[in-house]
Amino acid sequence: PPDAILGLPAADRDMPPPPKRARKPKPWVDEATEIPREAYHNTSAITQTSRTDHSLRQPHRSVHLSFATVLSNISPILADVLRNGPRVGERRRRAQAEAAQTRAEQWAI
Repeated sequence: PPDAILGLPAADRDMPPPPKRARKPKPWVDEATEIPREAYHNTSAITQTSRTDHSLRQPHRSVHLSFATVLSNISPILADVLRNGPRVGERRRRAQAEAAQTRAEQWAI
């Protein structure tokens, strides 16, 4: 007998197996509650009306610049920097293209 091999006493061999644990009760589900669509999307009870009127549009145009900006009171010195931006960008792109062509010519040799 295998119990004799394991060295179990005769009293333990005759005992029934231990009882199984009680299972958890299944969760109790209430009836499905549905909120009417009108009540769900009606936010008037939790929304406050705005005390300020943001509908007025203010022009943000500087006399120094040819485009609209939020910095309408920008100084002429800073306006020159912004006005020269397209020219600086064009020079930078041209220099990058020339450098790329020089590298391509070097690799072609």
